[in-house]
Amino acid sequence: MKLKPWSDFVINKYGVLKRYRGHAKHIVLPDTVRSIGSGVFSSANGYSNVVSMVVPEGVLEIRDNVFSGSKLENITLPSTLKIIEDGAFSQCRNLRSITIPDGVTDIRSLTFMDSGLEEIHLPKHLRSIEFRAFFNCKNLKKIDLSKVE
Repeated sequence: MKLKPWSDFVINKYGVLKRYRGHAKHIVLPDTVRSIGSGVFSSANGYSNVVSMVVPEGVLEIRDNVFSGSKLENITLPSTLKIIEDGAFSQCRNLRSITIPDGVTDIRSLTFMDSGLEEIHLPKHLRSIEFRAFFNCKNLKKIDLSKVE
């Protein structure tokens, strides 16, 4: 029996995506998700094939190490996003560019450590960039601060 696409997502009653059981490389998260749980798409949890993702409006938080070590190349983040936890995009060596939504005020520790990031667009209300957020980002060439107040 083939699973319905939405049944690939294990989401608790609070809207936290706890696990992904599918095998897709290009993922659009269900609009019932409010938070992506720790390490869901990380290589440490055995799932690292995601190449692109659309995170829907309504998601408030991306927890720690969500994509750590994954093959992520492209991600669309919602304007509702407030928190990106430590190491969320660490070791994402195929991720070249990212735009952080205006609602995010802090870039946490080790968020992009060892990533392939070449370009980042920072949000309007950025207050802090924590310890080693861009540690070992050897390809980082452009940090767009044009929107930061």
